[in-house]
Amino acid sequence: MKTTNFFCLLIISMFFVNCSNEPLETVNKTKLLKSLSGDTTTGGFTYNYSFEYERGFLTKYKKNDVVETYTYDKTGKIIASSTYSEPVSKLNGFYANYEYQYDSQGRLIKQLDIDRKMYRDLAYEDNKVTNIIYKSDGQLGNDGWVHFTDQLGRVIKTQWFHEVYYTYEYAYDDRGNIIKRVIKTKGADLIERIYEEVFEYGNGNNPFYQSFKKRYESILYLEHLFGLNAISPNIRLSEGLTYTFDKDNYPLTLKNENDNTNWTFEYY
Repeated sequence: MKTTNFFCLLIISMFFVNCSNEPLETVNKTKLLKSLSGDTTTGGFTYNYSFEYERGFLTKYKKNDVVETYTYDKTGKIIASSTYSEPVSKLNGFYANYEYQYDSQGRLIKQLDIDRKMYRDLAYEDNKVTNIIYKSDGQLGNDGWVHFTDQLGRVIKTQWFHEVYYTYEYAYDDRGNIIKRVIKTKGADLIERIYEEVFEYGNGNNPFYQSFKKRYESILYLEHLFGLNAISPNIRLSEGLTYTFDKDNYPLTLKNENDNTNWTFEYY
């Protein structure tokens, strides 16, 4: 899941920042993204994103020619998803199909990778969720991590076991925004390196928070570092970015002076 969702989560993380024209207060009116378009002022690159929903559930997310789709059961749980390039072809870029299984408490316990004959198992113990990838023959794959959660089910620590040891720790403010992230790594030299990031938030509404909220209610614990970027309900403050907002404090435009791009947001 980490690989197939990387393209959307990377772009999401780009927009959780804001510099000027910050609204005075957050309005709780819910809006869902319809489209997001961007272009570079120096020419060359253009970006087009579109979002489709059913009863508020994200069912299709498209970035240029790469598409993700989601199917839900009557309880609102994701039971199937696909990632592909258009036109659809196994020889054309991304192509993956997944199925999902839940326990009697509605917790995700398995993600089946139909095409690559692999699966992820999730196990729950107190405040710990273990996520490990397996091959179809039951042999361990090369990826997995453990999430540690607080009483609200939010991830406060993630330990990734792979070729290199990684640990991520998170702190939240009283609005639910991630305000600090501490990254600890240890390579073959066994030397631990620590990086700390502190985030400040304004009152503007994060345009991706509501759009991806129901998706994450099903599959949050499948995600690693990138999946946590869509959790904060407000927009981060940062230099070089200027937004304009509508009357409900959702962004309408973004000017990014760091990479010379202009973005336009449209809502349903």
